[in-house]
Amino acid sequence: MDHIAHDDKASEMVIRQTAELGLAALISGVTLFVAALIGLMFNVVFWYTGPVGVPMKLAYVGGVAGVVLVLGLSAASLYTGVRGIRLASTSGQPRGLTTWGTLMSAGALVLWIIVSIDLVMILNAFSS
Repeated sequence: MDHIAHDDKASEMVIRQTAELGLAALISGVTLFVAALIGLMFNVVFWYTGPVGVPMKLAYVGGVAGVVLVLGLSAASLYTGVRGIRLASTSGQPRGLTTWGTLMSAGALVLWIIVSIDLVMILNAFSS
């Protein structure tokens, strides 16, 4: 009897862990996705207004540091979603949250790669 109660508790823990991983990936993926769109709008405005009064060396260092940080966060969010999918698959649990979290995190990572390339190209154009 004690063995059955232990199995139920372990199963409940896996369900909770899968949901937590999925929710974490979904929240961070959506947040990073929206932030990437805002970053793209910043790039457009920065391109059209030019570097008036902006110290370009500092902007370049800050831009590259920000790019590395956000790409790392996007990769961590994607890893969280993939880990949740793998855990849900092995335990036979629903994968709704983890699937959408992984998709949003992958979309955010792709968008941030585009925004990062755009920002570095803009900063290079203004630096020369």
